[in-house]
Amino acid sequence: MIKAVIHIKAVQRADGNEDVLKMTSVGSFEKTDKGWQIDYIEIDEDNTETHVTVKTEDDTVFVIRKRGGISSVLAVQKQQLHQCVYETEYGNLMLGIFGRKVQYSMGEQGGFVKLVYAVDINGVYSSENEISLRIKSKEEK
Repeated sequence: MIKAVIHIKAVQRADGNEDVLKMTSVGSFEKTDKGWQIDYIEIDEDNTETHVTVKTEDDTVFVIRKRGGISSVLAVQKQQLHQCVYETEYGNLMLGIFGRKVQYSMGEQGGFVKLVYAVDINGVYSSENEISLRIKSKEEK
């Protein structure tokens, strides 16, 4: 694992509104046999920690796993619909994740990931989401 500073930007567009969340976290990344894995911690406004793992399953599929305040496993694949369960303190939701854009470039010094996807809740369109990660190694070479 390579220690890193990770800049996160999440955008959600729904009903004519746009919510943007920006944060910086310390985490790590590593090369795997299927691509790359990035790990970091998100802290929400209530100081609840959520452990996030973003990894490539191949060049076209990213899996985002969240454990902690909320728990979910989302698969984002361009032009494909994946169903997943999103656990909240109020109960579970069935989400459909339709990938619109999957871009990334990673190396030993870091890189970027950009995922754009539509979300439906129980089959009804909910929002357009975008996650951008900029990863920079903290280790000197």
